[in-house]
Amino acid sequence: LVLESFFQFACDCWTGGSAEVLAGLGHRLYPPIARALVQHFDTCGADGGEALERFETFARDLGLVKSAEKTLSRHVHQHRHAVGEQRRANILAEAREWLLQEDTSLEDVADDSEPGSITKLLENRFGEVAQSQQVPEIADAAVSDRLRHALKADAGLLRLPAMRVSRAAHRIAAKLRALMEEAVEAAGQGRAEVAGELSKLVREVCTLFAILRPYAQKALLKSNARCCGIFLTDCLYLVHVLILMPYSFGKRLPEEHRPLSFFVDLVPQLRRLGENHFFAMLQHQQQQLIATLQRLDLGPGISQDRAFIAAEAALGAASQQVKEIAQGLSVSLPTELLREVSGVLVGVVCQNMLGKLFGLRYLAPEEVGCVTALFTSALAMYRQVFPAVAAPDDAGLEHDVPGWAVLSLAADLLGSGFSRFLEKREELIRVCKREEALKLMELSWRDEGISPEDAWASWAGSGGD
Repeated sequence: LVLESFFQFACDCWTGGSAEVLAGLGHRLYPPIARALVQHFDTCGADGGEALERFETFARDLGLVKSAEKTLSRHVHQHRHAVGEQRRANILAEAREWLLQEDTSLEDVADDSEPGSITKLLENRFGEVAQSQQVPEIADAAVSDRLRHALKADAGLLRLPAMRVSRAAHRIAAKLRALMEEAVEAAGQGRAEVAGELSKLVREVCTLFAILRPYAQKALLKSNARCCGIFLTDCLYLVHVLILMPYSFGKRLPEEHRPLSFFVDLVPQLRRLGENHFFAMLQHQQQQLIATLQRLDLGPGISQDRAFIAAEAALGAASQQVKEIAQGLSVSLPTELLREVSGVLVGVVCQNMLGKLFGLRYLAPEEVGCVTALFTSALAMYRQVFPAVAAPDDAGLEHDVPGWAVLSLAADLLGSGFSRFLEKREELIRVCKREEALKLMELSWRDEGISPEDAWASWAGSGGD
């Protein structure tokens, strides 16, 4: 302000209105003043260099310097860049520390409590939560018409299911939102370059998560269901945050800067990262289950104590494995996903047992009871996997567990005569393939007056009536 007043006084009183004289004065005085300001004064500490930029603009407007003069603004730009780089390094270092630390704490997240969620976006406008089908007719300014129509068609669209994430992921999400808040503020003040750098930093933090988190947990992601389940929910949580960035911040940015809030290109990368590790873990666990079930032999000799005890022990070991996996996943996964995954794991056991049953050529009468006992025991044991998942009824188990309906029917009908099969013919036609039904009849019937093929043809042809 003092320098501006001095040069204004010089222009008014010394130059006599001569632009040539003023330019000469500026040629002699401005360079040493600019060097002194840059070298000997902390001109960027208080306001980030805004005063220097104003002084340079004043000097150009007054005619003291040419329009190409950028000494002070270049210095301010370099200062801001250095400060930004230092802050960037600090933020990335902080995020790195979060991702590498062995903090097992978990945070509960859900759509109704998550900042920037669809529920919150609608709530901000109307002061009440938009429940399921009750989507308001007039939307919040941040929610587009197309999105509102989609929400009416599917109330769960873009809503975050209740689940648990690691504290590191929760902190990362909060940092991403804080950076976007700063970007909105910077863009509103006309500092487009700063806003762009902050948007770029959001991407870098997400990339750091994608690189470091799997690396830090690489020894556990494949073998530890709990660890892998948390990693999956971390990825899904960050995906949710990134998807909703345009709705949370896009409308608050000037139109030309709205692309700064778009991170949809990161969404498939993070989603695939979580899903790939999760599917690899599931495949590993399925292989472990199949290895355990190799000791479950339903072939000839199952009625002998040694063989039956070995089969029962294998079944119990497999059941314990499934329970441990389900319990590990239950600490983080949403209920629906947990139920689906638990069903897949139980289905591995059901299909393995059915495959061994249908692979038999003959089952002696004294062995039928042993096989039936094993099947009944398996059904009872695997029902216990589901209490943490809000145990489904029989219809739900048939839907969620591959092979459950066939295993239940086999446990009920194995060893029965024609009359019992006739009584259950509708269920037999509904749940069994032709080959499965024929094999079940072949293993069960003794001197019946009708062959399995004729019985099946009769029942299937009449639709079970």
